[in-house]
Order: sequence, then C-alpha cells, then structure tokens
Amino acid sequence: RSMGAERVFFAPPAADLDGPGRIREELRCPVAFVGIYHDTQSFLDAFAPWTRDLVEEFVEQMLSGADPLAKHGFLENAPQEDVERSRPVFEEFSRRLGKLFGDDETMLLFVASVVASSRKRAETVRALIPYGVRVYGNEAWFSVLGERTGECFRGQAHREDLADLYISAEININCHSPQLPRALNVRDFNVPMAGGCLLTDGVADLERGILNPGEHLAVFRNVEELQEKVEALLRSPDERYRLAQAGRDEILRCHLYRHRAEQLKASLQS
Repeated sequence: RSMGAERVFFAPPAADLDGPGRIREELRCPVAFVGIYHDTQSFLDAFAPWTRDLVEEFVEQMLSGADPLAKHGFLENAPQEDVERSRPVFEEFSRRLGKLFGDDETMLLFVASVVASSRKRAETVRALIPYGVRVYGNEAWFSVLGERTGECFRGQAHREDLADLYISAEININCHSPQLPRALNVRDFNVPMAGGCLLTDGVADLERGILNPGEHLAVFRNVEELQEKVEALLRSPDERYRLAQAGRDEILRCHLYRHRAEQLKASLQS
C-alpha cells in the first residue's frame, strides 16, 4: 500500500508436508535443529576495511531486530577503491549460494543477512549442546560444534525424513532469518503438521494471530529464554504433547496451501 497499490493480499507460508510423521527410534533425541550454516569469516576477511565495517554494522542491526534491508544509496559516498576491491568477493559469495544480483548494494545486504543468520544459528546451537541437540545440515557445522561434532551432528536431513524427524524429537528449534525479520517461515507450519513440538524465536507475524504462542507453539526471545524453555519443556511431556496436538489441529484447520489458494481466490473475487 505504501507503494500505491490499492489492494494487497497477504499470505504467510503454509505446511507442505504430506501428513504426520512416524516416530523412529534412530531419530529420537531431546532437541533437534535442522538448517544450513555458512562459515563466512574468510569472505569477511577478504573485504576491504570500509566495506567490512559496513557489513558488520548491518549484521549488528539485523541481530538486534532492526531491518536495514530497505536501505538504498548507502554506497554513494563509499570509498570507490574499497567497493571495487570488495566486489569480486561479493560476487563469489553470492555465486556459491546460488544468487545473482545486479548491483553492489543488494549484494552487500545479502552478504550481511547471511552472516547475521549464520551467527544467530551458531549462537542458538551452541546454547543447546548441553541439552543433547542433534543438528541436521551441512558439514560447515563442524566449525561450530568442534569436539562435540561426533555427538551432535547427524548430516543432511532429507525431505522424505523431515516429518519423522520432527515428531521423533522431543523439541524442534526454529530460527527465523534476518532477511525476513517479521515473517514466519515454512518450518513454523511443518513441525506442527508433522506432530512435533516447536520452540521458535519470536517474529512480528506471531502477533498477528496466525499461530498463537503458548497455544500452538512455544517462543523464545534470547538465548537465556531459549535454555529456560528447553529445560521446562523437557521436564513436561504433557505440555509438549498439548502444543504439538493444538498446533497440528490449527495447521489442518487453516494453514495448508489449499487454504492459501482459497483465500487468494476469495480476495480476487471480492
């Protein structure tokens, strides 16, 4: 609407799993985290100093909950030699992640969002090691888990195993990306759909009543609260079951993609 559109249709993600999971002994664990980690330090070291400082400034803003992604023109007064030196690093970073951008500012913001997301995930996972977390993702996690890699790391999670993984874990942890600082992601819907108990970091869309904290899922806002919620949920199987069942009921009621299609159709016809 701020850009002049007369009508705006808002649709969050929805569950895209086929159905509930099946508990499998080899997937049982106290806490599960599924996600990719990017070791970004070598790229940061390769940036020119001014550019590296700007990336770090944006990362700090993102991790504090701010949204710098809408900024424009911040390279207009940048030292051009720094930008020229950093551009090949931006481009290589983006290529490795399968992204192509047409301008330096967009590439820089993308780099900052990936760095912020990786630092957030690393902090979260390190805080969960004492609780028996099992991490599913790429081998870059080795640099985070260190000597606990053999105990914690379980390799890639294949899509056909996700529903079983989610229901077999006592608690599933979700971290939202700083690229979408207000929005829910697909895991918010898939974990309950599978029958799993979800503990996620808070985002603004949870305040819109799409899913209700304390009713359909549990929410943490910092590492200390994450650990407190994990300890409480591990002590309370009844609470885990209540959240999982209520969450699944809500997903089946109104958060499948057929529901989104029906909502879009109704909006177009109104």
